[in-house]
Amino acid sequence: MQTLFAYCDAVLAGEIVACKMLIKAVEKFYREFEDPTFQYRFVESEATKYCNVFHEVFCHSKGEWAGLPFTLQPWQIFLVANVFGWKRPNGLRRFRKVFCSVGRKNGKSTLAAAIEILLADLDGENIAEVFVAASKREQAAIIHKEAVRMVRASPELARRAKIIRNEMTFPDGSFCGPVGSDRAYDGPSVSGMIFDELHAWTPQHREFFNTMVSGGGSRRQPLQFIISTAGTEKSYIYLEEEIYARGVIDGTIVDNRTFALIFEVDKEHDWLMPDFDFNLMEQANPNYGVSCSEEYLREQWHEAQNKPAMRLVFKTKHANQTGNSVQGSLIDADKWDAAAGELSDWKTADKLGAGFDLGSLVDLSSYGLCAKFLMEKTFVELDQNGECPKCRRGFKAGTTCNNCEIEIYRDEVRSRSFISSSTTMDLTKEPYATFINSGQLIVSEYANAIMLEYLAADCEYLGIQNIAYDPQQAQTVSEGVTLGGFDVIKCFQRHTNFNDVLKEYHEQFAEGRIKPDERDSILRWSALGMMVNTNPAGLWMPDKGNSKVKIDPIVSVLMAKKAANVAVPRCQGSLVL
Repeated sequence: MQTLFAYCDAVLAGEIVACKMLIKAVEKFYREFEDPTFQYRFVESEATKYCNVFHEVFCHSKGEWAGLPFTLQPWQIFLVANVFGWKRPNGLRRFRKVFCSVGRKNGKSTLAAAIEILLADLDGENIAEVFVAASKREQAAIIHKEAVRMVRASPELARRAKIIRNEMTFPDGSFCGPVGSDRAYDGPSVSGMIFDELHAWTPQHREFFNTMVSGGGSRRQPLQFIISTAGTEKSYIYLEEEIYARGVIDGTIVDNRTFALIFEVDKEHDWLMPDFDFNLMEQANPNYGVSCSEEYLREQWHEAQNKPAMRLVFKTKHANQTGNSVQGSLIDADKWDAAAGELSDWKTADKLGAGFDLGSLVDLSSYGLCAKFLMEKTFVELDQNGECPKCRRGFKAGTTCNNCEIEIYRDEVRSRSFISSSTTMDLTKEPYATFINSGQLIVSEYANAIMLEYLAADCEYLGIQNIAYDPQQAQTVSEGVTLGGFDVIKCFQRHTNFNDVLKEYHEQFAEGRIKPDERDSILRWSALGMMVNTNPAGLWMPDKGNSKVKIDPIVSVLMAKKAANVAVPRCQGSLVL
């Protein structure tokens, strides 16, 4: 345990760049360790035994450390030693819950995978039942697949484990596997539960969370292990656990069954400032310089400095601070004006798409059009583990996948907007008066129907076949909407539908691959007022926030981009109203 105490001393001496929460956690450990009257005792031999398991049994399975023993970093030793070293008077494990919040790329998944195996096969639990739980089973499978690779890489574990589909079983009947709220499992006797990326859990996952938490009631020393990066104000379950964990660490909540560890850049340090002391990133990234390189973090920091929409990602994933899901304007006026220009001949476009957003008495009826022009084809770059993110094949050499190509396009976009003459909005006020006088905003008693007629004319003239719209929205308007002769792309107003196209839109401005119509001032007004809402899973969708700007035109353009992205060679069609 020499490394454990050396780490604790270094934290308290300021030799390690530590956040306030880590310093308090170390102080709490020493306070309890040195108290002869404390009812729980720290058994160094037990802590040593469990820490040694990692490098004696487990190996890294991918990346630059593939095949090498899993040597715990000092902060991981502090965590593992505390969790498994503290004992109750009856000899059972003291802690029943572990909460660990730490930045991305700090070995969370590898640590969690090893603990999954440890609880299933090396903890002495009779017929252990261990689960990795996430909001979706696919997410939970990430940690479990790492555990499977670890088992296969270890001759000792490989002899004992039997891997069938998504579960691993061991000779005494113990097993472990992934579970998600989309395919829940009501475990009758859960001995170990690993909750992955709790920040992505929403209120709809509450029942699943409660079920999995209560599943270990019949076990003598069940363990819940929560490991996650920070979330947003909408990460309700994560925030409940984080607030509770802070109370346990600072002593305002007395709970001897919970161990908590939080790594974050302290709030008083403004990482957005150009003169930010970058060494402070170690506060949120204890694997700084190991699995989390300074170069990687500086690249992310530089991007967040120059792209407002990336600041939430950096704040929650790398500074590990709770963020606000609604960010400022995605594109500023200078970037828009620099990109805007006269449009090309769209009859020569490689792909075309359209999208429309139906209006009400307080909104605009808008449609957007997108033309895509092929710039180049290139091979997909491999990720840091040598895998292709598209086909998931692994390569021992090279930087690209020779089997997967991606096509790079530049886009051109424009829109058209309409408003009902029965609107409750004051059309004599700006900017509506100017838009109407210039002919860019058309007033009609039947705004939705007229908008669809104009859209039909444009689609027929240009040969646009793909049209994206929100069918749920269409069901709420009085005018019937029937699409005939077109390939309809359903685009519900959800993060999963807008994430990819919105991030592509953002990248295209940064790379000079998008040209809005310079005459489309209503689209410019709408785009500059559009904000970004980021959900706990990090997915984006358009949001108007508290702005009075109408984002219908830019939303219709984003749907048009989505339709154009999946377009096939152009053909004729008709729109039936």
